[in-house]
Amino acid sequence: MASFTRPVLILLLLALMSAARAGADDPAETLEQALSGLLERDFKVKAEAVRRLAQSADGRVTAILTSLLDGALYYRKADRRIVHAARAGDVYELRDALTDARLAPEKKRGLKKISINNALRGQLRAALATRSLFSADPAARLGAIEDLLKAIDPGAEPLLREALASETHARVRAGLATAIALLEIDHGDAKARLAAIRRLEGNLHPEVQNRLRELLAKDAEGDPAGTEQAARVAAARVLKGIESKLEFYDFVQTLFFGLGLGSVLALAAIGLAITFGVMGVINMAHGELIMLGAYSTYVVQLLLPNHIDYSLFIALPVAFLVSGLTGIAIQQGVI
Repeated sequence: MASFTRPVLILLLLALMSAARAGADDPAETLEQALSGLLERDFKVKAEAVRRLAQSADGRVTAILTSLLDGALYYRKADRRIVHAARAGDVYELRDALTDARLAPEKKRGLKKISINNALRGQLRAALATRSLFSADPAARLGAIEDLLKAIDPGAEPLLREALASETHARVRAGLATAIALLEIDHGDAKARLAAIRRLEGNLHPEVQNRLRELLAKDAEGDPAGTEQAARVAAARVLKGIESKLEFYDFVQTLFFGLGLGSVLALAAIGLAITFGVMGVINMAHGELIMLGAYSTYVVQLLLPNHIDYSLFIALPVAFLVSGLTGIAIQQGVI
């Protein structure tokens, strides 16, 4: 009997331990515990709650953090239940933050907004951007990286490296690599910082220039080994290369705009010369034909909203055709 009872007791004990572990790891319970921190007045406690929420894989977290950032996350004074609130006339329509279930409308006096400060706003934007790194839309991933570059959290580095390992889109990969390099500049050791600076050579992102200028502005005192000095020398060289590249692009842009404007003025002058040579009077009517060409280009772009990059190749011949046919009609019907 004893030999039979002992295995049964052991099995029961294991089952109880397993159930206790399952309860401790229950995602709903973990999310509820993290949410409770948002009810505290201390912003440090709220910041820790946001950090715990951001690390959760629960799909409801994105909506919660978005509502908190938008000022739409409240709690009911009666039971301190956290809710999404949207004003509808004199009352607020409520949805439970945990279950997303619709609740009875509540007046303003029965609710309390969960307040945040500027530091929390930055943390929330970074957290939401981090969660968007794995979006199916490349544009969303690029937008998330741009938000992260403005205020990169060191805790986001593992996620950035994970996203980079699985990323196939070239521009997104470049953005992820830039974010990781900037993190290493700010928080890496001397060797990692130097390697990160070298990887940023030729990178034209504004945040790269800002970070390199900040590094150059730091005081070199207290660095007898010269490790920071090596980083500054590399940063100065890379920054100079970036500025030279930008100057070249500015020159090309100015040249392109000058040639474009000059060609328009040349066309206007040729039209004026031809009109004066044929009619013997100064007539600026050809300005309308130039306008018709520009408007034809604009209409073609409106007709191809999803192919703006390629619409120019269609718009140019269309502009010439419309202007030419209009000129022929004027010649035959009026002149």
